[in-house]
Amino acid sequence: MHSEYGGRTSKLREKMKQKGVNLCIITGPSNVYYFTGFDSGTLIVPLDGEPLLLVSRLEYTRALDYSYVKNIVAYSPYLKEKAEGEKVIFKKRSEIVLDIVRDLKKGVVACYPGDLRELSSQKEKIPDVEFKDATPLVSALREIKSPTEIEIIRKASEITGKALEVALESLKEGVREIDIVAEVLYVFSKHEAYPAFPPIVASGPNSAYPHAKPGRRRIEKGDFVVIDIGAKYMGYCADMTRTVIIGEPSEKQKRIFEAVIEAQERALGVLREGASAIGVDNVARDVIRKYGYAPYFNHSLGHGVGLDVHESPTLAPSDKDKILKEGMVVTVEPGVYIHRYGGVRIEDTVLVRKNGFEQLTVFEKRLL
Repeated sequence: MHSEYGGRTSKLREKMKQKGVNLCIITGPSNVYYFTGFDSGTLIVPLDGEPLLLVSRLEYTRALDYSYVKNIVAYSPYLKEKAEGEKVIFKKRSEIVLDIVRDLKKGVVACYPGDLRELSSQKEKIPDVEFKDATPLVSALREIKSPTEIEIIRKASEITGKALEVALESLKEGVREIDIVAEVLYVFSKHEAYPAFPPIVASGPNSAYPHAKPGRRRIEKGDFVVIDIGAKYMGYCADMTRTVIIGEPSEKQKRIFEAVIEAQERALGVLREGASAIGVDNVARDVIRKYGYAPYFNHSLGHGVGLDVHESPTLAPSDKDKILKEGMVVTVEPGVYIHRYGGVRIEDTVLVRKNGFEQLTVFEKRLL
């Protein structure tokens, strides 16, 4: 991965030049990690000159050992003693950032909302500096995955499949939802992965909650059981959901299940480079509507996956201008949720290709 970080900074600078940005202030663990391989601090990227990683003093030595960017300075507003060789500025982080922007004197600074608000409030001290949101600059880079990133997500998807297999082996009447979660977490740990998000195991009426929290409920005959899990491996996430019916399904359960399966299949059929995000979402939504369950599909069809389990792009009715590109990794996850009855969601992480898609999470879907 180290070979990629420098290239990412170069691509960011190309975009900065195109947008007339002189300085980019990058925050957020995943954004900082994307450029440095380190998941904390603030990365300052000038159009020209060496990037600076500004970290809490608590993180200084870890940053020295793990960050690709080697120009590292710690901030410490309180403790004034300094260890040998330590680069520390005895100020608050916000004060240091303001000093850096002041040194620019004139130009355009791109930063994230927190710094945008803070620096805008200091406008009288930096009257000749304009501010822009850095989100579009960085998101445009993160949306397109490199071959290395794709292989890591593929591995995360493989681990997710192994965990789902163990979860299904443990799934039977009388078992608590939280017991299934324990099995999933053990598999992740055994394969040097973390959960990309808190695992969801939702049974019976709980399956109607899209973001259910697993608890003590014991699985019963006739339940829908929604299992939504994802491994995080080497910093990158996977995301997969399967729904199981315990025992013989009713006709209503079969119909809901078929609606969701068909919606995903049809959406995947149009997913490719050049497809619009809203267009793919509409295809799935039209299928759910045909079955009469449109009011019960209450979320977007999917989202980007990478360093974060939810990132750009979004496959949603609101994302009218987003066109999919080769190298994007997204989920496709239609669902139907009927309050106090139950719900079904089928989700896969897929890679957008020029003429279609590649499914990264591979597992049987018809678990009736």
